[in-house]
Amino acid sequence: SFLKVQGNWACHVSLLGGLALHGLVKGGYLHALQQKARDNKKLPTVSDRFYVGGPLNFRGFLPAGIGPRATKGASSGSSLVSSDALGGDFYYTA
Repeated sequence: SFLKVQGNWACHVSLLGGLALHGLVKGGYLHALQQKARDNKKLPTVSDRFYVGGPLNFRGFLPAGIGPRATKGASSGSSLVSSDALGGDFYYTA
């Protein structure tokens, strides 16, 4: 079992001449409620983690383009391919 929380805060301010200022802060936290899988309870997997990047999340980066990545040879015998995004347990963007 795990806890996953996400949130965001946005602010819009009208300026002179019909211009507007927009700010957005987003963040999230993932926490495993137990350290070992027991009683068939699900621990967080790679797909449960947070990924940052892409046009709606962090412009100028590919989707999942920011954050930790698998390194070549670090996971022998695993299905992870070199440089796959691993995601994170915590994130924020501003």
